[in-house]
Amino acid sequence: PVGKAAPAPPKAKPLDRAQLVAERQAREKREYEEKIKRHEEQKAREERSKKEKLELNDVLSKELNDWAKTPDGQSYKEIRTLLSTMHTVMWQGAGWKELSLSELVADSSIKKNYRKAILLAHPDRHQSASSEQQVRADRIFNALNESFKAFSSS
Repeated sequence: PVGKAAPAPPKAKPLDRAQLVAERQAREKREYEEKIKRHEEQKAREERSKKEKLELNDVLSKELNDWAKTPDGQSYKEIRTLLSTMHTVMWQGAGWKELSLSELVADSSIKKNYRKAILLAHPDRHQSASSEQQVRADRIFNALNESFKAFSSS
């Protein structure tokens, strides 16, 4: 109908500043406590993971040292040897195919296969993997790097 005025909007109830401040402070406190709780849980997970990796490192140490180091334990084996036997220390489903020494005669072939191995075993690629896989990847990666350094400098 024309000429009728629109009904007046309902009266807004007055806001209680003290109540609003108290609600905001309670909400902020809850959020803060939740963040602290998540942080503590994350720290606990990291500590467990670190402890597990140290224990696994001790367990896997002999196997990986036998693979990577010379019998005197002082230096790393030659890069050809490590690459040709890497399949023996890799985890299941790693995707590393066994290489024969005949495939590692040329320096270019060594370099190519070294790069493939480094990409496969790089620790950053295994952040969400099992602790054992992370330890293996780290130890294999370090052994390959040290051995390749010696190869490159000769």
